[in-house]
Amino acid sequence: MNNLSSIYKIKGDLELALEYIESSIKLNNEMGNFLWAAGGYDFLIQILLEKGDINQAKKSLERFRQLKNQLKHEETNRIYLFNKALILKKSLRARERGKAEELLISLLEEWKDNHEYRPMILLNLCDLLLIELKMLNDMSILEEVESYLSQLLDLTEKSKSYYLLAETYYLKAKLALLTLNIKETKRFLIQAEKIAQKFNFNQLAIRISVEHEKLNNQIDIWEGLNNVEVSMEERIKLAGIDKQIYQLLQNRANLIIKVKEEKLTIYKEQKLCLVCRGEISGFMYSCTCNTIYCETCVRALIELENICWVCNAPIDMSKPIKHDMKDNEIRIDKE
Repeated sequence: MNNLSSIYKIKGDLELALEYIESSIKLNNEMGNFLWAAGGYDFLIQILLEKGDINQAKKSLERFRQLKNQLKHEETNRIYLFNKALILKKSLRARERGKAEELLISLLEEWKDNHEYRPMILLNLCDLLLIELKMLNDMSILEEVESYLSQLLDLTEKSKSYYLLAETYYLKAKLALLTLNIKETKRFLIQAEKIAQKFNFNQLAIRISVEHEKLNNQIDIWEGLNNVEVSMEERIKLAGIDKQIYQLLQNRANLIIKVKEEKLTIYKEQKLCLVCRGEISGFMYSCTCNTIYCETCVRALIELENICWVCNAPIDMSKPIKHDMKDNEIRIDKE
């Protein structure tokens, strides 16, 4: 029943998802499986929040509180606090959202080895910061968002969770749009798309490809924002970054990192493509700076810019470098 609830939630049938998770909690309580029942409350509250039933979610949290006090189980207490943070995050009051942020930051520190909840905590913190960014229009908040996304990238790369890795680069592309850094946006989109293609996440690859095409069609709009004063709320809406985080958080199954112990050991020297992060078994391109790219990615880079992402050296000497003449970051030695 717990698994059926999860499946119906993914399908978007929240009523059936709710029915099955409530039955699951009831059965576990009847059989004395209180730890399993506590896990059920975790899922129940998130379904109720997605339905927008905040009052019922609060009532379920209270029942969860009574159960966790009875169990006196450290992990269950953390799951309870995580759900409490999710409910506080829904509040319209800044003070309540501040409490949610404090709880999530505390859990991030305590749950260093939990690969099920850490991605959700990081994404919820990004979501809270974007709400704050829209209200305060303070660009320094973007640095905090970047730091959480960097932690998410590190976590997904080490555990080789490539779906979430592609989604994180996709998020970084949209974040770069907020600072009107078109070059960086295109690079992150290429990286996200190549990872999705390499590991056969076809629907995600198509979604990113559509986003790339959309950016190309809107390039004049984004470049024009340099000359006008546009609020951060409008930029976030145009980039659609808050919608992407929302969609990611609703699909919890894709956020869970399944990792074996050996995957977390320090990397041996591997031939990893800088773009798609996959191991290279066949042809590879090695730049003079020793950065390596797989065949598929180096072709994409030649088409995009024809420069190495690390040292800015040209990749194909027979072709011109493609970049905006206004971009002073790229300087190629004529010699």
